[in-house]
Amino acid sequence: MKVVYIYFILILFNFYAANAQIYKKMPLIEVFTNVHCGNCYASEPYIDDVLEARIGKFTCIKYHSMNYPTDPMYIYDAALDNCQSARGSFYSSIVAGTPTAIVDGNMSTYYTTSTIPISFNNAVIDDIYGDPCAIQLKIKETLYGTTDSIKVTITNSGSTFVGTGLNLYIAVIEHPVYFATPPSSIYPMSSYSYVVREFISPIAGYALSALVLADGDSYTFTIPYTLPSSTSVVNANLRTIVFIQSPITKNVVQSLMGNSSTGTADVRNLLLTESDTLTTLNNETSQFSSVSYFNNQLFIFGYEAFDNIQLIDINGKILINEKIIKNVLNLNTLSKGTYLVQLKNNIKFETHKILIY
Repeated sequence: MKVVYIYFILILFNFYAANAQIYKKMPLIEVFTNVHCGNCYASEPYIDDVLEARIGKFTCIKYHSMNYPTDPMYIYDAALDNCQSARGSFYSSIVAGTPTAIVDGNMSTYYTTSTIPISFNNAVIDDIYGDPCAIQLKIKETLYGTTDSIKVTITNSGSTFVGTGLNLYIAVIEHPVYFATPPSSIYPMSSYSYVVREFISPIAGYALSALVLADGDSYTFTIPYTLPSSTSVVNANLRTIVFIQSPITKNVVQSLMGNSSTGTADVRNLLLTESDTLTTLNNETSQFSSVSYFNNQLFIFGYEAFDNIQLIDINGKILINEKIIKNVLNLNTLSKGTYLVQLKNNIKFETHKILIY
């Protein structure tokens, strides 16, 4: 049984209203799906293409539902906290089945056929991301062995913020989740994105009814979280998700997604005056890309921002040097060991370390 202890630290900053700083709104995208659902299989690649084109401009959680109960990601969730069922009930009036995509708690798209879901596209994210928002979320994590200390700070910059009717939700997703053998014998997908693993907060969230923040005030929650020990989860691929939502109207006030593995994230919502090119997930030290190795394949997320990829061994020898045109690179000819992956464009480069085993 998971026990969560909450420590509250109230940090007060006094600013004049003239110094108020407004933040960029980060939309929350929730998807209900299943590995054995034919329409999900048809629409998932399209949804992921939309998301990949807007890296750093959204928070995403995908719930694997119980309509086909042999989905391994549903099985994991059902044995832990069954958050897919709770969130499905939360949205009972707008979740008609799988696949359903919900944006900021209200805009819902249910795909009843395998046709391209044109109602969910880049414009949906663009219409919300960057809207003025008086609330900033910040995630700061520190790992002590297998225990993560998660600090979530809420900052107000505007008229007095009253938390009555709002809840704070904290969850962990795994992105991506790989299978050596596709979990569905009918629909051959081996990679799944933004998969919910569990809610760190109660699934109903922490009630913010007692929270009142004047302009410039902040409130910090400190929450310990023990990383999973299950072999079904790759802890390096976990990301922490935070959002504030009304359980009545379903409106999402603000959201944020960790910019690195759970236990290491340090990320915040950007100011309106800050450039989106500052970061991938809104932290000055974060990168525009991430890579993962599994089953002799290198998966590159955010590859669209780069022109060239190099794979370098520990002796500095360049083994691969080619134009990057897709998010998967086959590495089945390489020996076991540590390698560097370098992604480049004409103004910057990023380097990642991988272990081939």
